[in-house]
Amino acid sequence: MNPSFKKILLASLLSIIPNIVSASDDGPRMYWNAPVGTNILQAYFWTARGNSINPENTQPQIDFDTDINIGVLGYNRIIDIAGHAAIATAVITGGKVSGSVLGKSLASSSGLGDVYLQGVVNIFGAPALSPEAFATYQQDTVLSLLMGVTVPTGSYNNNQALNLGTNRWNLRIGLPFMQTIGDWIPGKITTFEVLPSVWFYGDNDDYTGLGLNLSQDPMLTLEAHITQDISPALFVSLDYFVQRIGDSRINGGSPSGANTSDSLGLTVGYMFNAQTQFQLRYAAALNPNANDGELDANMLQFNLNYFW
Repeated sequence: MNPSFKKILLASLLSIIPNIVSASDDGPRMYWNAPVGTNILQAYFWTARGNSINPENTQPQIDFDTDINIGVLGYNRIIDIAGHAAIATAVITGGKVSGSVLGKSLASSSGLGDVYLQGVVNIFGAPALSPEAFATYQQDTVLSLLMGVTVPTGSYNNNQALNLGTNRWNLRIGLPFMQTIGDWIPGKITTFEVLPSVWFYGDNDDYTGLGLNLSQDPMLTLEAHITQDISPALFVSLDYFVQRIGDSRINGGSPSGANTSDSLGLTVGYMFNAQTQFQLRYAAALNPNANDGELDANMLQFNLNYFW
């Protein structure tokens, strides 16, 4: 492989699997272009401490103190759809959720989490390219369409407050956008990236041991990143994320629980060699008010990416 092409390809594949174990941000440099036929395998460990009762972070609860530890295995493939680059993704999670309420320990949940499937199709700025054509590609302005679905395959017990699975289908729609600032030269690349998304939730028709029906209004999210190369192998990113959680209803009753939370984080990515990259991420909620039901959490994530 040509050394200069290798640097360009590695820069484009620093991070490509979405962070679906929660409704937190996907992360920086997620939806850059890559050659058609590229495969990406990613394993990562994600841990969070706060007041959410499931890995989605969509149901924060007053007086809860929880620990969520998740392992993730994901596969991506870059494909060609009518001349536009697209990313097909499948992710499975597993781990453990434990915690307490008012100091009293709760039954933990462990096993597999919900499966997530996602497709991203470029609208403009990222054409489908062969490896040879990609060697001269200069990424500038990129806009794509994202659609994902969460399948309720995870471990769920209606007699427990804490669960890895959510017992409901979720649909996500988003518009990943990226703008290169300055020249597209590996080792000197700077980007500004934003991703607005909306999550639609199906009903949990087996909520609590009473078999109640839990419905939830859509959640709106917006993430933004400023990324900067330190060298051809190393980049850093300043990450901001805000989410507006919709009201929940039990058996169609009075709405409650709507709130807005935001967080600030930092990402560091480093490429060990031509096929392997490591990434470390940290984020914390900004000025949370847990008494109002806002998300109060800190997150740490380790990523290991392998591509061929």
